[in-house]
Amino acid sequence: MNKKIILRKSPLLEFVFSDKHLVIKDLGEPSNNGSYLYDLIQSFEITETKSNWFLSILSFVVALLSGMVAGGFYKKKARLNFTYNDKPYKISLIDCESDKIQKVVQHAHKTKL
Repeated sequence: MNKKIILRKSPLLEFVFSDKHLVIKDLGEPSNNGSYLYDLIQSFEITETKSNWFLSILSFVVALLSGMVAGGFYKKKARLNFTYNDKPYKISLIDCESDKIQKVVQHAHKTKL
């Protein structure tokens, strides 16, 4: 059983699920590339995009006090977080379609994670 899911084409982010391991090809962050045995994956979860209200409000206050036109709106980007053999990995999900992200998560949970 090999199931390939491409989350992003540029830079390439691809997941290949086989019988005993998961292969990740992440050209945006090559340190994430590799083959990961399912038995050694300890966690696998998505962190959704969230607004960082504290930094956003602070930037607007600083902009007003310093005479600048406007502050910035800060967000924490969506990521796939997983722990493999006690080492944490974070994969950026910028420009990835949410339905494909859900397919990766669903398939990962079906394969003993």
